[in-house]
Amino acid sequence: QIVLAEAEQRLAEVLKGFENHCHAAGVAHKTFGTHGNAADRLTEHAQRADLLVVGRKRQESTESISPTTDTLEQIIKRAVRPVVCVSGLTYSANSVLVAYDGSPQAARTLSAFVGLGLFADLTIRLVTIEKSLGDLAYDTTLASEFLEAHGFKIDVTCFTSNESPSDALLRLIDETQPALVVLGAFGKSWLREVFVGSVTTTLLQKSHAPLFLYH
Repeated sequence: QIVLAEAEQRLAEVLKGFENHCHAAGVAHKTFGTHGNAADRLTEHAQRADLLVVGRKRQESTESISPTTDTLEQIIKRAVRPVVCVSGLTYSANSVLVAYDGSPQAARTLSAFVGLGLFADLTIRLVTIEKSLGDLAYDTTLASEFLEAHGFKIDVTCFTSNESPSDALLRLIDETQPALVVLGAFGKSWLREVFVGSVTTTLLQKSHAPLFLYH
């Protein structure tokens, strides 16, 4: 009973802090508490909204309210809305990094991102990565035209790398410090594990940039 009471008190404090931030920023909001499995409850209540935003900063403290990586992976797999996973660090960035391979899933993810109107004033860095020049067969023309039709400024980057997929993306994120990283299910390239595989797991653990994911 004592542990439950302390958890409920902590939840009330978190909700109050969130309300204060929303009031200060002039953001319309609604708060509520719920009990049960975190992945179950979040994927259920995501139907209320256009986007699910989940904190992903792992904390060793027993007072941590952040979902574990396993919980995040369950949410990403099951959510009926796009998911943005955020850490405690944000960049003062002027671009959004879109890791793109031309697959239908990548196209759907890009469409979901554009439809939400996020960071519409920032440049889109449309990136493809492969192990050799012969594998760089992605046609980014359609994605570029789609983005241009919605008024985005675009910077297309195609390059080869012998790094692991996660290392290549983490290096790009460190170099460009994007406001957001948009990831699809890379079915055609060596990044195909990104949703939800070893690459996504690594980015969830190590990337400071917010990650946009859509099943």
